[in-house]
Amino acid sequence: MANKKVQGYALGILTAGCWSFLPIVTRGLYAYGMTAGAVTAWRACLACVASWLLCLVADRSAFRITLRQLLFYAVYGFVGVTSMYLCYLSALAYIPVSMATALLNTAPAFVVLMAAVLFRERLTAQKLLAVACVMLGCALVVQAFSPGMLKVNGKGVFLGLISGISYAGLSVLGRFAVDGNQSPLKSMTWMLTFGALWMFLFQSPAAMVREVTQPAQWGLLAAMAIGCTVLPNLMYLYVVRWLGAGIASIIVTRDPIRGVTWAALLLGEGMQAGQIAGMALVMAGVCLPIITLKRAQKNAPPGIG
Repeated sequence: MANKKVQGYALGILTAGCWSFLPIVTRGLYAYGMTAGAVTAWRACLACVASWLLCLVADRSAFRITLRQLLFYAVYGFVGVTSMYLCYLSALAYIPVSMATALLNTAPAFVVLMAAVLFRERLTAQKLLAVACVMLGCALVVQAFSPGMLKVNGKGVFLGLISGISYAGLSVLGRFAVDGNQSPLKSMTWMLTFGALWMFLFQSPAAMVREVTQPAQWGLLAAMAIGCTVLPNLMYLYVVRWLGAGIASIIVTRDPIRGVTWAALLLGEGMQAGQIAGMALVMAGVCLPIITLKRAQKNAPPGIG
């Protein structure tokens, strides 16, 4: 058991590290002149193919699905892949990594509000404090108190917020995705499948192919699909199994800070003191309900976060 815990922490750190490289890989693809739509479509399609190959080896139950499940995954894929991926990667084309990352990680605040409306979960003082921390931190990171900055980056800020809302929707719908005997790999695979299909409404296959002109782009796209999408998601499932959803969430919430750090080191993006304080508030707001939940459900069986 102790060995599993050690492995769980190690995988959790690797998971956060994989996700933190996503903005860097994305900027690398943008440097070749690729658009956000093409990058998102390739990410979803390649990750989808990789997931189905994994299903052939590890979970052939994924090939059996009902009409009701198909309808659910159609919605799940649009929210969790098409909307979230497209808006987040598009935001990276307009605003710094620090801003886009902070906006994406407003999701826990939206999850609290959605759960209150959809599942009638009680809005406690602790939850409201977490929401306040996230919102205030987000405002500091995007420099909302500097009207000139918002005027310049308004489109990127809007896309970043939509990515955060979509991320929250993914979390809420995830409660149903792993309900019953559904395997996480099957749920992830069908989500990616429909997400890739929805992307063809925004990006034609011909345009996707035309934007890939250099061999190095294939390497970056493969790294994004495998290293920043499929691999970290599967590792995260093992972290949840061995450590529980609460601890797993705390470990992987380090990835926004790592993403900003990589952006500063590799892309030369700096942050002002107010933005650093904002990131700290966002992370505090994210971790506060998770820590409380872990204490309250210490003896409960782990679920998929």
